[in-house]
Amino acid sequence: MQASKPLNREFAIALALAGMWLLSCVGNFAWIHPDDWWFVPLRGYDATTILQIGGFYVALTGAHLPAASVAGMIMSASDFPRPLRTTFWTMASYHLFFSAIAAVHWPWAALHDLDQSIPILAYLLSTLLLIGVSMFFAWFMRRWHKIFQRYCAH
Repeated sequence: MQASKPLNREFAIALALAGMWLLSCVGNFAWIHPDDWWFVPLRGYDATTILQIGGFYVALTGAHLPAASVAGMIMSASDFPRPLRTTFWTMASYHLFFSAIAAVHWPWAALHDLDQSIPILAYLLSTLLLIGVSMFFAWFMRRWHKIFQRYCAH
């Protein structure tokens, strides 16, 4: 088998960003419905508040997992000499950009009794998990390709 030509660097970053945005929108549209989330009184660090906000961000992270994994796969198929570093910086800049937008339209600000550190911490953990998943897929696809080339491609 002939190894395919790796993706151009600029095209890989543009494709990863566009694919991540598109799959995130599809994930939000398919799985996160505003009518499904009804938050009962949210306050400080009580169990009800943590479970409700945590459940929302677990669902949001799950809706964005395909986008993060596809972005990692795209970056691993590129011709970057260090795809993990590039994946990290691409994902970090993508999430920093959308975090700035989310900060302007922060939905939890309408709840005046809510301690804002809980949704901020949940959002940060969600973002770090998505960056980690993307980096894992970038590493795994490169590793799998080397193993495949060694044992299966003749």
